[in-house]
Amino acid sequence: MGFLASYVIDPIKAFFTPRYQWHTIAGGRTTTAQEYVSEETALKYAAVWCATRLLCGTGASLPLPIYKGLEGEEREKARKHPVYRLLNRAPNPEMTAYNFRSIMWQWCVNWGNAYAEIVREGNDPEAPVMELWPIHPDRVEVCRKDDARQTLYYEVRSETNGEKEPLESWQMFHIPSIITCDGIVGRGVIENARETIGAGIGAEKHAASSFGQGNMPKAVVKTKGNWNKELRDAFREEWKSIHQGANGDSVAVLGGDSDITPLSWSAQDSQYIETRQFGVEEIARWYGIPPHLLQHLLRATFSNVEELGRSFVEYSLNPWLETWEQAIAHKLLAPDDDEYYAEHNVDALMRGNAQARASYYTQMIASAVMTRNEARKLENMPAVDGGDTFLTQGANVPLDDDGKPESDFSGNTNKATTTTDQPTDDNQDDGEDAAAMARSVSSCLNRVIEGDLQRFLTKETKAMAGFAKKNGNFLAMVNDFYASHEVLLRDELSPTFDALESCGMNPDVSAFVLDWVKSGNRLMIEASEAKQDELLASVQARIESKTWLERPKNAVERLK
Repeated sequence: MGFLASYVIDPIKAFFTPRYQWHTIAGGRTTTAQEYVSEETALKYAAVWCATRLLCGTGASLPLPIYKGLEGEEREKARKHPVYRLLNRAPNPEMTAYNFRSIMWQWCVNWGNAYAEIVREGNDPEAPVMELWPIHPDRVEVCRKDDARQTLYYEVRSETNGEKEPLESWQMFHIPSIITCDGIVGRGVIENARETIGAGIGAEKHAASSFGQGNMPKAVVKTKGNWNKELRDAFREEWKSIHQGANGDSVAVLGGDSDITPLSWSAQDSQYIETRQFGVEEIARWYGIPPHLLQHLLRATFSNVEELGRSFVEYSLNPWLETWEQAIAHKLLAPDDDEYYAEHNVDALMRGNAQARASYYTQMIASAVMTRNEARKLENMPAVDGGDTFLTQGANVPLDDDGKPESDFSGNTNKATTTTDQPTDDNQDDGEDAAAMARSVSSCLNRVIEGDLQRFLTKETKAMAGFAKKNGNFLAMVNDFYASHEVLLRDELSPTFDALESCGMNPDVSAFVLDWVKSGNRLMIEASEAKQDELLASVQARIESKTWLERPKNAVERLK
């Protein structure tokens, strides 16, 4: 057997085994649950669609500038760099930058590899990149040449005639998944999670058929006599004619010694709800996404949702961002030019709540790491006069370019030691600067509060319209709504109100929320004075009125 293995079997295997690494998508496969799952069909599963939309949409929407500057030096955006234009404006004449990056993200995550042909000026490997054209992963094979170095190249199958065209490594922008077995070809989520997705799709189909016109009988008819098949079929057809369509509310009439026993089937008893919830949790694990971001809110609270959001950025999104940035440096930027690099801007995602931002800005400004105008820019606020001057901790003394306290017109540089019982114009200016900073932060926080109230008002408006359409005690439903949501609104606003204390304000969040509830309740009481048949129109008039729509703005104005 050793002779056959060495001199017959192994040479035959070597002859038929190509010397390249395959990456092909065979169109999916049938899972144990007898569901055909591919990268395309998997998107019909709600959890996969939501996870893909979240991860890929977030990644593609982040600013991706090209910077110029060595480590430790001041950097600037290289807006004139050709790669900057390709990644932020248009990679080719047919696509926007967002569409290009979005499809590349989807391929990278779900297929495991994203490919785009690099078009260089004059087809020169050293020339700048002119265009990027995405190529579907199932058309690409990652290959190695039969030379001493086993040089990497790519074979691209034509969409028209199926012929393969080789592309050199410098002609292909390749972003593998963060999971790879060889460092070259990535492994997609769908390929590995196929069984989980198949089970989820199978459960969805079974639930649809069972709760539709499928396998769940509505009742059982019991007879004391023996009915033959003809009699049973005749009764069944008559029952269907009575209880389908427009006759669904008709009364059933049973003849002879017979009675009917309704069957009560619940999704809980059938464990459909638990199965679907577990499927969402499994998909969240595969994609590395907190379940609440997939609308799975069973164990999410106001206290941990924000922390889970930061965890998503730090532990789920950042590895993918790093993969993109290194792929750009490796394939699109000149390898010998270390001055240029790509870096996603995640500041908008990492801003946290209002209290955290206020504390962060205060510390950065007091430590002379950030100027007031730099903080205002992060909050999309206009610059102010004197806001580009660094301040030192304590007395908030302006610093010169060398990091030393600026001298006043009298030549005094020790502004921090000026006594409080002998106020100077400089101390007055420092106080004005501190007051201006407090006003800026409080203004930002007020906008945050108004935005929170606006979102709550949308929920509130929908609820009131729904109550008016129901045949029930309108005011009782309104009171129940405000009683249950008052606590939620107070918990949501509390961090922002805590941050306002650092600005010298001391508002009472409970009193604020109570005033909000009273303003809405008062309008609904007025609407309830209408006749029952006019209630909906009366409520609609209130929720479309200027008084109702401007409640968030007016509430914040009273807060000031």
